[in-house]
Amino acid sequence: MELRNLLVTTDFSEHARKAYPAATALAKEFQARIHLVHVADALPPFYYMNYEGLGTEIPQTDYFDELDRQLREEVRHAAFEQLEINPHLLHDGQPHEVLKTLCEKEAIDLLVISTHGHTSFGHALLGSFAQKIVRHSDVPVLIYREKEGAAQPYVPREIIVPFDFSENSRAVIPAVKEISSEYRSRFTFLYVLESVPAVVSMTPGGVFYDSFWQAARDAAGQAQEHFDKLKAEQFPDVDARLETADGIPYLKIIDRARELSADLVLMTTHGWTGLKHFFLGSVSEKIVRKAPCSVLTLRPADAEEKP
Repeated sequence: MELRNLLVTTDFSEHARKAYPAATALAKEFQARIHLVHVADALPPFYYMNYEGLGTEIPQTDYFDELDRQLREEVRHAAFEQLEINPHLLHDGQPHEVLKTLCEKEAIDLLVISTHGHTSFGHALLGSFAQKIVRHSDVPVLIYREKEGAAQPYVPREIIVPFDFSENSRAVIPAVKEISSEYRSRFTFLYVLESVPAVVSMTPGGVFYDSFWQAARDAAGQAQEHFDKLKAEQFPDVDARLETADGIPYLKIIDRARELSADLVLMTTHGWTGLKHFFLGSVSEKIVRKAPCSVLTLRPADAEEKP
């Protein structure tokens, strides 16, 4: 993880500004440049439509000129003092598409987004932006969530790493080593076994119940053996341990992050879209929405968006 260019999104709200100190801390740590980005609505309706009695229509050029003025004023925010900040106003496209284009143009290494963490209807309007970016981004995405009582500047000390030993999940290992070298963090790799089916769990002493739990115990033991070997071979000097749990993966990850007062959840995303994403859902997106701390998602180098 070589960080030379960081992209930070803003909507000029105080909530978005909560991510500025974290981005600044990363930029100083890695001597990186910050790109501050505002993604404007392509067709702001009440600027474009002049219904009778609603006042004078505001031309499109004036609308974008005003946003550009706000953005250039925003780069002078106190959090960015003594840093090189490049402003970018984006429009005429879907947010994840125009951001992806800018990332390629500016060789962005990390996106930093502050999320509202809303649920229900509020989440549908506000949280979908972060989720779409996580789903489509080719570069790592830090969804920043301010942690109550956390030290400033942002330092990820306690980190949860959801891990299932697949090639996709192993893509976090370079980031684990880099973060460890910079911050001396502690990593809890969490391997979650799926919940026991209800019909099985209600028959203790039965053959299916006993065989299921024996298989679960065997899987946990094998996971520990695999983890010990992996750690010895690839990150022997990192402060890391493996924990196993039984349950619904995203809920167990969120619960453990809360119990450990984690600073960060570090995980990969498969980049699935379309029907497969609709039916299977996305563990990473659920964690982005509900985690009690920041979430850093990485897309494996060979991941492709599937139909």
